[in-house]
Amino acid sequence: MTAEPYEINLTRTARRALAEQLPIDVMAVSDFLNGPLAENPHRVGKELDAPFHGVHSARVMREWRLRYVIDDEKRAVTIRDIRHRRDAYKPR
Repeated sequence: MTAEPYEINLTRTARRALAEQLPIDVMAVSDFLNGPLAENPHRVGKELDAPFHGVHSARVMREWRLRYVIDDEKRAVTIRDIRHRRDAYKPR
């Protein structure tokens, strides 16, 4: 029996990144969000160390990083940010 997929939620920052920074790659990111990430968010990414404790990161299309938080009780994943890999772990 297959488990129910996780619900994917995007913060305002993540939605803005999709609309403004990733217009060409939106389909690939969308496929990743609704495919592998929704099926098993623990498998596709890794948990980050301090100061990002509790946040996971996954690579999309080599250049982009998703930072997300997993809520296993609600079976939900909240995408906090989508950034180019060179900027992914820098404070804003």
